[in-house]
Amino acid sequence: MVRSAVLALLLVIGHHSLLCQALSGSVVGKVVNTSNNQPVEFATVLLLNTQDSSQVNGVVSDSVGYFQITDLPRGRYYLQVSFVGYDPVSTGNFRLNDNQPQKKFTAVYLTPGDKQLKEVVVEGEQQAVMREPGKTVLNVESSIFKTDNTARDILKKAPGLSYDTNGELVLRGTTKPVITINGKESTLSLAEVRNIPTDNIESIEIISNPSARYDGEWPAVINIILKKRLRKNYSGSVYGSVGRNRYTTTAAGGSFNYNARKWMLFSSYDFNRDQSFNDLEKISRFEDSPISSVITNSTVIMIPLSHQFFLSADYLIDDFNTLGVFLRGNWQDNEDTYLSATRVVNSDDTEDRFTNDNTLSEAYTKYGANLNFRKDFRDDQGLFALNYDYVVVDQTQTQDIQTVRQPQETLTTQTSIGSVTSYTVHSVRTDYERS
Repeated sequence: MVRSAVLALLLVIGHHSLLCQALSGSVVGKVVNTSNNQPVEFATVLLLNTQDSSQVNGVVSDSVGYFQITDLPRGRYYLQVSFVGYDPVSTGNFRLNDNQPQKKFTAVYLTPGDKQLKEVVVEGEQQAVMREPGKTVLNVESSIFKTDNTARDILKKAPGLSYDTNGELVLRGTTKPVITINGKESTLSLAEVRNIPTDNIESIEIISNPSARYDGEWPAVINIILKKRLRKNYSGSVYGSVGRNRYTTTAAGGSFNYNARKWMLFSSYDFNRDQSFNDLEKISRFEDSPISSVITNSTVIMIPLSHQFFLSADYLIDDFNTLGVFLRGNWQDNEDTYLSATRVVNSDDTEDRFTNDNTLSEAYTKYGANLNFRKDFRDDQGLFALNYDYVVVDQTQTQDIQTVRQPQETLTTQTSIGSVTSYTVHSVRTDYERS
């Protein structure tokens, strides 16, 4: 019976592995200008199904014309590549399968065309990426974002944006941008962004050199501009996960969005308890010393616990005036324990043994509110914005260190360290731009 259960489990794991392999195809390449052999930046690259020409995915070429589409199922496809001022081009059909999981295009050539230039007034509104003074604008209505469900999905395709080894969003490999909604200074985390539906977004601005309108310490800004006067709709989602290694890790959360003619509301809650550990053995040997070796076995146990929520609500007074409120909270309760056993072997073959218990506890609370009013002048001639921010931060840290000599169990050192940080911030800011 046990053997049958094990065999069934192995079959399930094997079947799961095959399913994962079925989604590992990719297409890579470079878009090049035929007239000067230079790369074409911001070209729209659509992956279409050969059978019915339906869109499977799409990306935008980067500053060197490079594009990459990943996590594709096996099948027959072709590419459709376009950019304002060039004649669109379609590649030949190709297949992704077990023998050829990747298709590489050395160059996809675009030819400048007079016809395309004449049509730019009609079709320019649907261009996926546009360069404006001081910023890059992603047009969410473009077909390239047709298959995306949230703002996070769109940002994955944005040129110049990528994820570092810690899963943080970075601009051009190093700069960590601040994410805002409609230019509001109450910033969002990447986890919070994922809950904003694509249908509610008009465009996304990537600002590499923010003006004085934004906080002077922000190195870059990703500003999500929401549509105004949406049709009435509700949407929501929940998620949860449980993992087990030596310790159990859990994560859960959800979001709720409501939109009507004059109201826009976004909210989310996230819970995370990610317990982890690290075991380490270190051996140091010495020559011509009273100590011949030191052997240390240590274990680090990390138990972080966090709750996060945000609520954003806007009321559209009319087409030019908006009143909004933004609430946000972050609660963390972390405990890190460092356990070690050290054996000191002396040159005369005697030994000294010590155990060390180091516990670091941290309780962190941050919550705040933002009240804001914004007036946009007619014909995009400027804006006036007024913001009031209220932030409260409380942080308590304690550290207990205890060292015991074995086997006598003699307490050699015991130290307790503590610190408390608490502050409240009130700020008022006004911005006026006129062009």
